[in-house]
Amino acid sequence: MKNYRALITLALSTFIYMNAAQTASAQSYGYDYGRSSDLSSKDEGQHILSIGGGISSPSEATVFGENPAGLIYNRSPKLLFSLSTHPEDEHLMGTSGYFFTGNGLAAASLGVRSYSNSADQKGSISYFDFGLSTYSEGLNTSIGISGTYRFQKPGYLPPAIEQDTWTANIGLLFNPFGAFRIGVNLYDVAHSITSYGLGLSAEVNQFATLSIDGSINSSGEGMTVKPAIGVLAGSLQVSYGYGMKTHDSNHTSAISAGNTLGLGFQATEKFQLQFQYNHVALYFLGATVRF
Repeated sequence: MKNYRALITLALSTFIYMNAAQTASAQSYGYDYGRSSDLSSKDEGQHILSIGGGISSPSEATVFGENPAGLIYNRSPKLLFSLSTHPEDEHLMGTSGYFFTGNGLAAASLGVRSYSNSADQKGSISYFDFGLSTYSEGLNTSIGISGTYRFQKPGYLPPAIEQDTWTANIGLLFNPFGAFRIGVNLYDVAHSITSYGLGLSAEVNQFATLSIDGSINSSGEGMTVKPAIGVLAGSLQVSYGYGMKTHDSNHTSAISAGNTLGLGFQATEKFQLQFQYNHVALYFLGATVRF
């Protein structure tokens, strides 16, 4: 079974690579896939923040836990530096560095995260993250895959941090550059799918986006539904959502329950800040530099 899932992951990675290569080849012969007008109409800075659970409205600086198909919003190289709590333990603080690049038709990311036990600093846990995404103009769909490899230094880390060494997520985003989007996310396909995510987003106007994302674990429990709104006002972006559990509160899935808040600020054309509360981690503070 593990070999079967590994083959799925490899096949999707190959598809993304081949589609990106085919697109580049077509463009070299003068074909632009009709994307130039769409790309110019979508300001790259419009996706500083994810909305809701990050399934149907992921951010351009897509990190662990969001729909990896959102990487397609990257159209230039950028670096992201962040300070955050661990996704599973708020007492572990960590730093990260990511590199993103793309052209609106294919995108990739590489990054490293490292967390330490704030109480004694004797243990640490680090992650190597990567992501790939490509856009199929014929299907009007973006597909993405993200993976994480864990390194752990023995110490006094909480026993709750017992993740698999290797994890991977697969995401789809239908009509990613349009006003109405549908997102699908499969979590931890490298071993066994732990949760399923589905979301819908609609841009009410040029300033506001409404979103509703939901997730459920592979046992059919822990369903969480998160309606949310994102507002763009000049250089400032704000998002708010509330995750509601519809099943037993003792079970969880991929989307966080309770209040979720995001603040993004486009300081200059090349520099932006983002803060998120109770999204992929309890606290996340990042700064992005675009080249």
